[in-house]
Amino acid sequence: MPGVAASAAPASPAAASAAPSAETGSESDAAVEAAIKAVEEPRSSTEPLKTPAELKLYPDRKRFLAIQAAAATTEAYERPHDLGALARLIRSGELQPLPELGNDYVLDGVGEDAREQLLAHYDEDSGLEIPLLADPAEAEKVAAGLPANKAALIRKLYGRPDSRAMLAAEYEALTTLARDFQGETYDLKDPEDRTDFAQRLLSSLRPAAREVMLSLAAKYHARFGRRLPVVSMVRTERYQRLLGRVNANATRIDIAPHTTGEAFDITYRYMPSDEQNLLMTEIAALEEAGKVEALRENRNCFHVFAFASGHPPQEAAVASARAEIVAERAAEEPERTVRKPRRARATRAASHRAK
Repeated sequence: MPGVAASAAPASPAAASAAPSAETGSESDAAVEAAIKAVEEPRSSTEPLKTPAELKLYPDRKRFLAIQAAAATTEAYERPHDLGALARLIRSGELQPLPELGNDYVLDGVGEDAREQLLAHYDEDSGLEIPLLADPAEAEKVAAGLPANKAALIRKLYGRPDSRAMLAAEYEALTTLARDFQGETYDLKDPEDRTDFAQRLLSSLRPAAREVMLSLAAKYHARFGRRLPVVSMVRTERYQRLLGRVNANATRIDIAPHTTGEAFDITYRYMPSDEQNLLMTEIAALEEAGKVEALRENRNCFHVFAFASGHPPQEAAVASARAEIVAERAAEEPERTVRKPRRARATRAASHRAK
């Protein structure tokens, strides 16, 4: 296979059959399926699994999330509350969409469990969704057919100049991207197109995370001849809250890592120990260099969060974020007890974490 190092294991037939360009957007469904089939091929290794300390939980289990929340606060990321806000961030270039199939990676089910309405605005304060309207003058007519709480919200948001402008920007971003999303067109009246479009939106990352993901994918592909399987990228606030109801790994804290666009998940479900070890060694080196925060999760994923600034947040910001997480969880689960994890990684010195 082109680009495979001389020391690489031979590529499987399924992996070798799918090799379109990463950036053309011309990948076919068959090529994507072939890449995923290669990911899931049975294989084994006699190499012992060696999880570096950098990919284990800290003794303080809240620290892992606190570091990511502190980075998000420090970098002042705008976190998309819904798909309209996400589309606006993509149009502005803050988030960069990736095609489903790249030279070195494949997106395996990214965004497929999202159940958001596309042309709808999610109001975080109330937890309600209201329709995004092509003509704001129709707001009163639409409100008349909605339940009382949604009717009041639509009148409120469409009645104020600032929120009306926000809703118009979300509608414009969605409809403009649907007409031309990297050369693809989506019919927003067609349910299948709406689903595909939503998944394309959710297949996005901020530049720092995108760079890390592509670098890891290139090293993995060069060594093993198959594409890196990525299963989660950016999430909207609405998506994160819905996911938190069914996925124990989906955090419910106010600043969830995936909503920043700096986090992505790689599945190791089908990887033997030698493949996992390569990725963990590479990710651990990035964390030791202060480029990422990462964890080997028990539910078959490597979670990687990239720091846009190229270094971790200051310890004062981490402490502040941790205090907020403690307060949030105490409010949700006042009687929850935290058990000390086994084989936890030690907290790095404050001077290292702050540099």
